[in-house]
Amino acid sequence: MIIEVVKKYLAAGLSVIPVQHDTKQPVVRWKEYQQRQPMLEEIIEYFKHEDIAIALICGRVSGGVETIDIDNHFGNASEVFNRWKELVTNTDPELLPKLVIESTQSGGYHILYRCERVEGNLKLAKKMKDNTQDTIIETRGEGGYVLVAPSRGYQLLQGKISQINIISSEERELLLAVSRSFNEMIEQTVNINNEISHTNRPGDDFNERGDVRPILIANRWTMVIKVEEKEYWRRPGKDKGVSATFNYIPDKFYVFSSNAHPFEPGKAYDKFSVYTLLAHNGDYKAAVKELSKLGFGQKNGTHKANGTNRKVNKDEPMFTGKIALTDVGNAERFYNLYKSKVKYCHIQSKWYIWNGCNWEVDETGQVVELGKIVAKSIKTEAINENDEEQQNNLWKWARTSQSAGKIEAMLKLAQSMEGIAAKPQDFDQDGWLLNLKNGVYDLKNNQLLKHDPKYMLSKLIDINYNTEAECIFWEDSLLTYFNNDIDQIRFIQKICGLTACGEHLEEVIFFLYGIGKNGKTVFTRVLEMIFQDYAQNALVDMLMVKNNDNTNTNDLARLKGARFVVTTELPRGKRLNENRVKDLTGGNKITARFLHKEYFEFQPTHSLWIVGNHKPHIHGGDEGIWRRIILIPFEVIIPDDERKPQNELMELFEQEKEGILKWIIEGWKLYQKEGLTAPKKIVEATKAYRDDQDILAGFIDDCCDTSSSIAYCKAKELQNTYKEWCEENNEVPLKSKSFYAALEERGFKRRDSGHGREKEFIGISLKKGLF
Repeated sequence: MIIEVVKKYLAAGLSVIPVQHDTKQPVVRWKEYQQRQPMLEEIIEYFKHEDIAIALICGRVSGGVETIDIDNHFGNASEVFNRWKELVTNTDPELLPKLVIESTQSGGYHILYRCERVEGNLKLAKKMKDNTQDTIIETRGEGGYVLVAPSRGYQLLQGKISQINIISSEERELLLAVSRSFNEMIEQTVNINNEISHTNRPGDDFNERGDVRPILIANRWTMVIKVEEKEYWRRPGKDKGVSATFNYIPDKFYVFSSNAHPFEPGKAYDKFSVYTLLAHNGDYKAAVKELSKLGFGQKNGTHKANGTNRKVNKDEPMFTGKIALTDVGNAERFYNLYKSKVKYCHIQSKWYIWNGCNWEVDETGQVVELGKIVAKSIKTEAINENDEEQQNNLWKWARTSQSAGKIEAMLKLAQSMEGIAAKPQDFDQDGWLLNLKNGVYDLKNNQLLKHDPKYMLSKLIDINYNTEAECIFWEDSLLTYFNNDIDQIRFIQKICGLTACGEHLEEVIFFLYGIGKNGKTVFTRVLEMIFQDYAQNALVDMLMVKNNDNTNTNDLARLKGARFVVTTELPRGKRLNENRVKDLTGGNKITARFLHKEYFEFQPTHSLWIVGNHKPHIHGGDEGIWRRIILIPFEVIIPDDERKPQNELMELFEQEKEGILKWIIEGWKLYQKEGLTAPKKIVEATKAYRDDQDILAGFIDDCCDTSSSIAYCKAKELQNTYKEWCEENNEVPLKSKSFYAALEERGFKRRDSGHGREKEFIGISLKKGLF
């Protein structure tokens, strides 16, 4: 009986109402059931008649249910559904089995799932029918309902209505993107006004004969699948889903992803517009000039070859012009197409590719793939050539160029070409720029800029800057870690903001100190999670004094372009390499090299953070080191019964990453306004650390008289007394040279005593009656 099924749906947390089979109209007032589920007695009354159909109300009232509705208005719903399934499976094989799927009485399909965030009804794909736009795929979400099995004509194909699974927001976006790819009605077609002349226009010629696939591939777009002439593409930075179609609307690149810069969602682009935006950053004059060099706008797409007219193969990019049939010529061909999309760093022996957000090291051989495209494109040159002998030479060279050796030679020669060749210091030079997922944040002017390869940014924080984002759990955690000390938390926020900036504004080193179970490790992991490419772990040995202090400069080279440099797990009893710390925080250029590579110089962009349960020893009272040290105490010990596993905490912080990034940038703005004056607690903690480290101060207080500027004492007597004092107080004495240098640092001048080679110090004498 249908009533038993309805009871199961109610028990599964679904809000259901009775509707008429034919009209699909509710037979009860149903608005209140968008806010609450019906009571059991209401259900029994409503569904006492067997000819009633069951409607499931979508949205929050049913636990976040949303339905994708594939209609059968054109009689091809099965074809659309099968292609829809194929696209979903190709992008995320594990997603399709999670969905509940049913066929409808009209031959359409319902796909049901739950998600945390569900909007109102969305129209995803339309098609023209009888001069009007007809929706073929849409969603039913908040405020909508769908008929479900076992209503007459509805049959479950997969899963159970009473067991609708929850999917992630990312999985939902994938399903919506796949559905949008079937749209044939576009809001606007983008045709960049490319030329003033109306004859022999390169842009029009490129729309007719050109190929945008190499440009898309060079910009990190990926073809997901091709069905006949229809192609489905995925944007850079995404490993699942579909973001655009090509040729679904003939010769148009239709984009429906909201994060596919420089394209706008819901718009279709002709081929020339795609080329102009991706290859020339929207500069149509530069695009026209380059296409003219490549032969577009000259022959109207038809070229005489061997006495016959032959159409250019649209599957190959266009190259024309008299380029030599040599390895150098092939390098020139590569340069013509990809000079704005690739860089080669000789010192690192690495290729970089512009992916739309940053210059990314090519770790998967993408440049080789681009080389293959260039080699294959020489066939197009042959088609365009009118001279029969030269055309035959081009055909032969096209085949030869596709060998591994020729492709390798092409790329080798292109490495040194102007505009492609780069040095390490060319990247990430501007410390005011912070590269984010949705733009480049200009810290100097506090504005979000568009991504642009000219900034030469190789690092990326793959998080959106969202001014509406919040981080309530993060802020609550800071209150716990710092015992509700608002002044200390405000200072922490400012130094995190300062760390985001790569300009040398302060000579500081931040030392997070606490004996354990106090949150400092989690705090550090969160900053690493946010700063991403800008975060760098430094080897602790790099900052400690060693007997053989030959730090591998590869460790220093890794700091190039970093902002958040952190070292953890300080060993007990080790001494801080004060000169190294000064070098790393002084703002002067650093000379380094990668292993077995040439030396190079770079301007430091980092802030140095040390995290540990032990304080490193700092000998002497050198103001140059102590004015850099800022000790941040983590004093609260979190009880075991209140502690959560780190991985669980990190998952919670991961959900707030946009909010935490905003919090850091707000900290930068506070720093700009207020500077870096430390609160009293941090000042006192740093002073206590300094006093604890300055064992010479204890010796002077206990054993010396510094009240007279004309007093003096023999250096040897001072040192012998100092050694006795250290033995008495269980301290390790400084060696002679360090002891004398420490006295001079405190303003006591050393001079000849007048008795041979013996030295004495002025302004200090020994107290009487010692030991």
